[in-house]
Amino acid sequence: MLPADQNRIDVIDALRGVAVLGILWINMPGHAFPFFAIWDPYVAGGGNPWNIGFWSFSEVTIEGAMRGLFSLLFGASIVLFLRTESQPETPMRRADLYMRRNLWLVVFGLVHGFLLLMPGDILYTYGICALILFPFRLATPKQLAWLGVASTLVLAAVAGLEAAENADIRAAAFSPGASEEALIAWENLQRPGPQTLDALTDSALGGYLDTLAPYANEYANTIFSRDYVFYLLDAMAVMFFGMALMKAGTLSGAFNLRRYFVW
Repeated sequence: MLPADQNRIDVIDALRGVAVLGILWINMPGHAFPFFAIWDPYVAGGGNPWNIGFWSFSEVTIEGAMRGLFSLLFGASIVLFLRTESQPETPMRRADLYMRRNLWLVVFGLVHGFLLLMPGDILYTYGICALILFPFRLATPKQLAWLGVASTLVLAAVAGLEAAENADIRAAAFSPGASEEALIAWENLQRPGPQTLDALTDSALGGYLDTLAPYANEYANTIFSRDYVFYLLDAMAVMFFGMALMKAGTLSGAFNLRRYFVW
């Protein structure tokens, strides 16, 4: 039998497996149907109560939870990867490996989003976040926790500003006797608007080349838009907490069960 890898932590490996399976669950409709079936249950299945019910269950209990858990564990892995204990490489060599690893993650993400029909790719975002988080590797658990809180507050502020910008459009659409123009304006703010959704649905019925252009365009509109900061903050806020919990020993499996139950 091969000796166990002393750098592996069973608790983190198990949690990562749960998170990956949850992300697979969420992404399956986006691979079986036009990608935005993930966010809009009416893309496939319509208003059938079973369809809406299963979509609601996934959205409430799995989508944000599993993505958040995976981001938290990614933050913990940053601390693990840059840890010098039991590592044969010098700190500079370790930093070099870290940078190259995450630059490749960025490249794989771009391939995933532009060529493999996945406009919801997360690898590019994780790679960019990891490069941004590198200078914080020496921060204390308390400092990292406060950075997580600060990132969350900024994220809330960004979402609030976006909601404020769209308040007039929403009010017009939900007012009694709303005009058709007001309803269309509100629908176009959704992800995606009805015209984009129709184009994606039509392309998904064709072959790879038919689907490539609209999906790649959606991906480009995400990562090159002003709103992309929202995606970065969404991931980084939880990664900060993951780094803090890893440094504090919470994710190492070293505490007793009572303490984990309280957590």
